[in-house]
Amino acid sequence: LEQAITNIQKRLGNEQWKAAIDALHEKDFKRVAAIALYYYDKAYDKAIAMKEDRSITRFTFEDDNIDTIANTLLQESKKSYGSSN
Repeated sequence: LEQAITNIQKRLGNEQWKAAIDALHEKDFKRVAAIALYYYDKAYDKAIAMKEDRSITRFTFEDDNIDTIANTLLQESKKSYGSSN
C-alpha cells in the first residue's frame, strides 16, 4: 500500500502524500482511504469532463444495500438501453 501511495505522490502533492504515509504507519486506514479517494475523485471527474459526448448519470444512495443499488442500476440501464430479456 505504501508503494501504491508513493506511485501517486506527484499527483497527491508532498503534503498529502506525507499525510497518507503517516496515516498508514499509524494504521489509520480510514484517513489513508480518504486522502486517496480525494485524488481518485478528482481524476474521475476530470476523465468524465473529457468525455463530453457521453451521457453520464450519477446516483446517490441512502445506504449500502447492494440489492437496492443493483435493482436501481438495472432499471436505469433498461430505460437507457432497452430490455435484453
